[in-house]
Amino acid sequence: HQITIVADYQEQVKKSYNLIIRGGSHMVDGTYQVRMRTPLGVKNGELILHSNDGTLNGSLVVMGKKNIFEPGTTDGKNFNFKGKIQTSVGKTDYVCSGSVNGDELSGIAKTKKGDLALNGIRK
Repeated sequence: HQITIVADYQEQVKKSYNLIIRGGSHMVDGTYQVRMRTPLGVKNGELILHSNDGTLNGSLVVMGKKNIFEPGTTDGKNFNFKGKIQTSVGKTDYVCSGSVNGDELSGIAKTKKGDLALNGIRK
């Protein structure tokens, strides 16, 4: 019986390990304090990410405005989403892609006016 228990335990550890290595979709979930480099200088804000079965939802709060983005995708480490960001001169479309490594997030939001670097730390 001891051999069976050890084998079952090893199988459970293997499944858990594979889930972590493959990146369960919830690994990106959280609220991140972010810094976005814009043409108007560095702007501080928050990026809130919630995932469910590879679908990503959330919002980007920057320049005092909450910008809910369209549903995106995630594999647990990498993410993609798009939306409109409210600026002092109106709304600007963007497409954002990036990744999470531990509690650190990095990405690029591409706009018609240029690329905006995004870096953050999970709260």
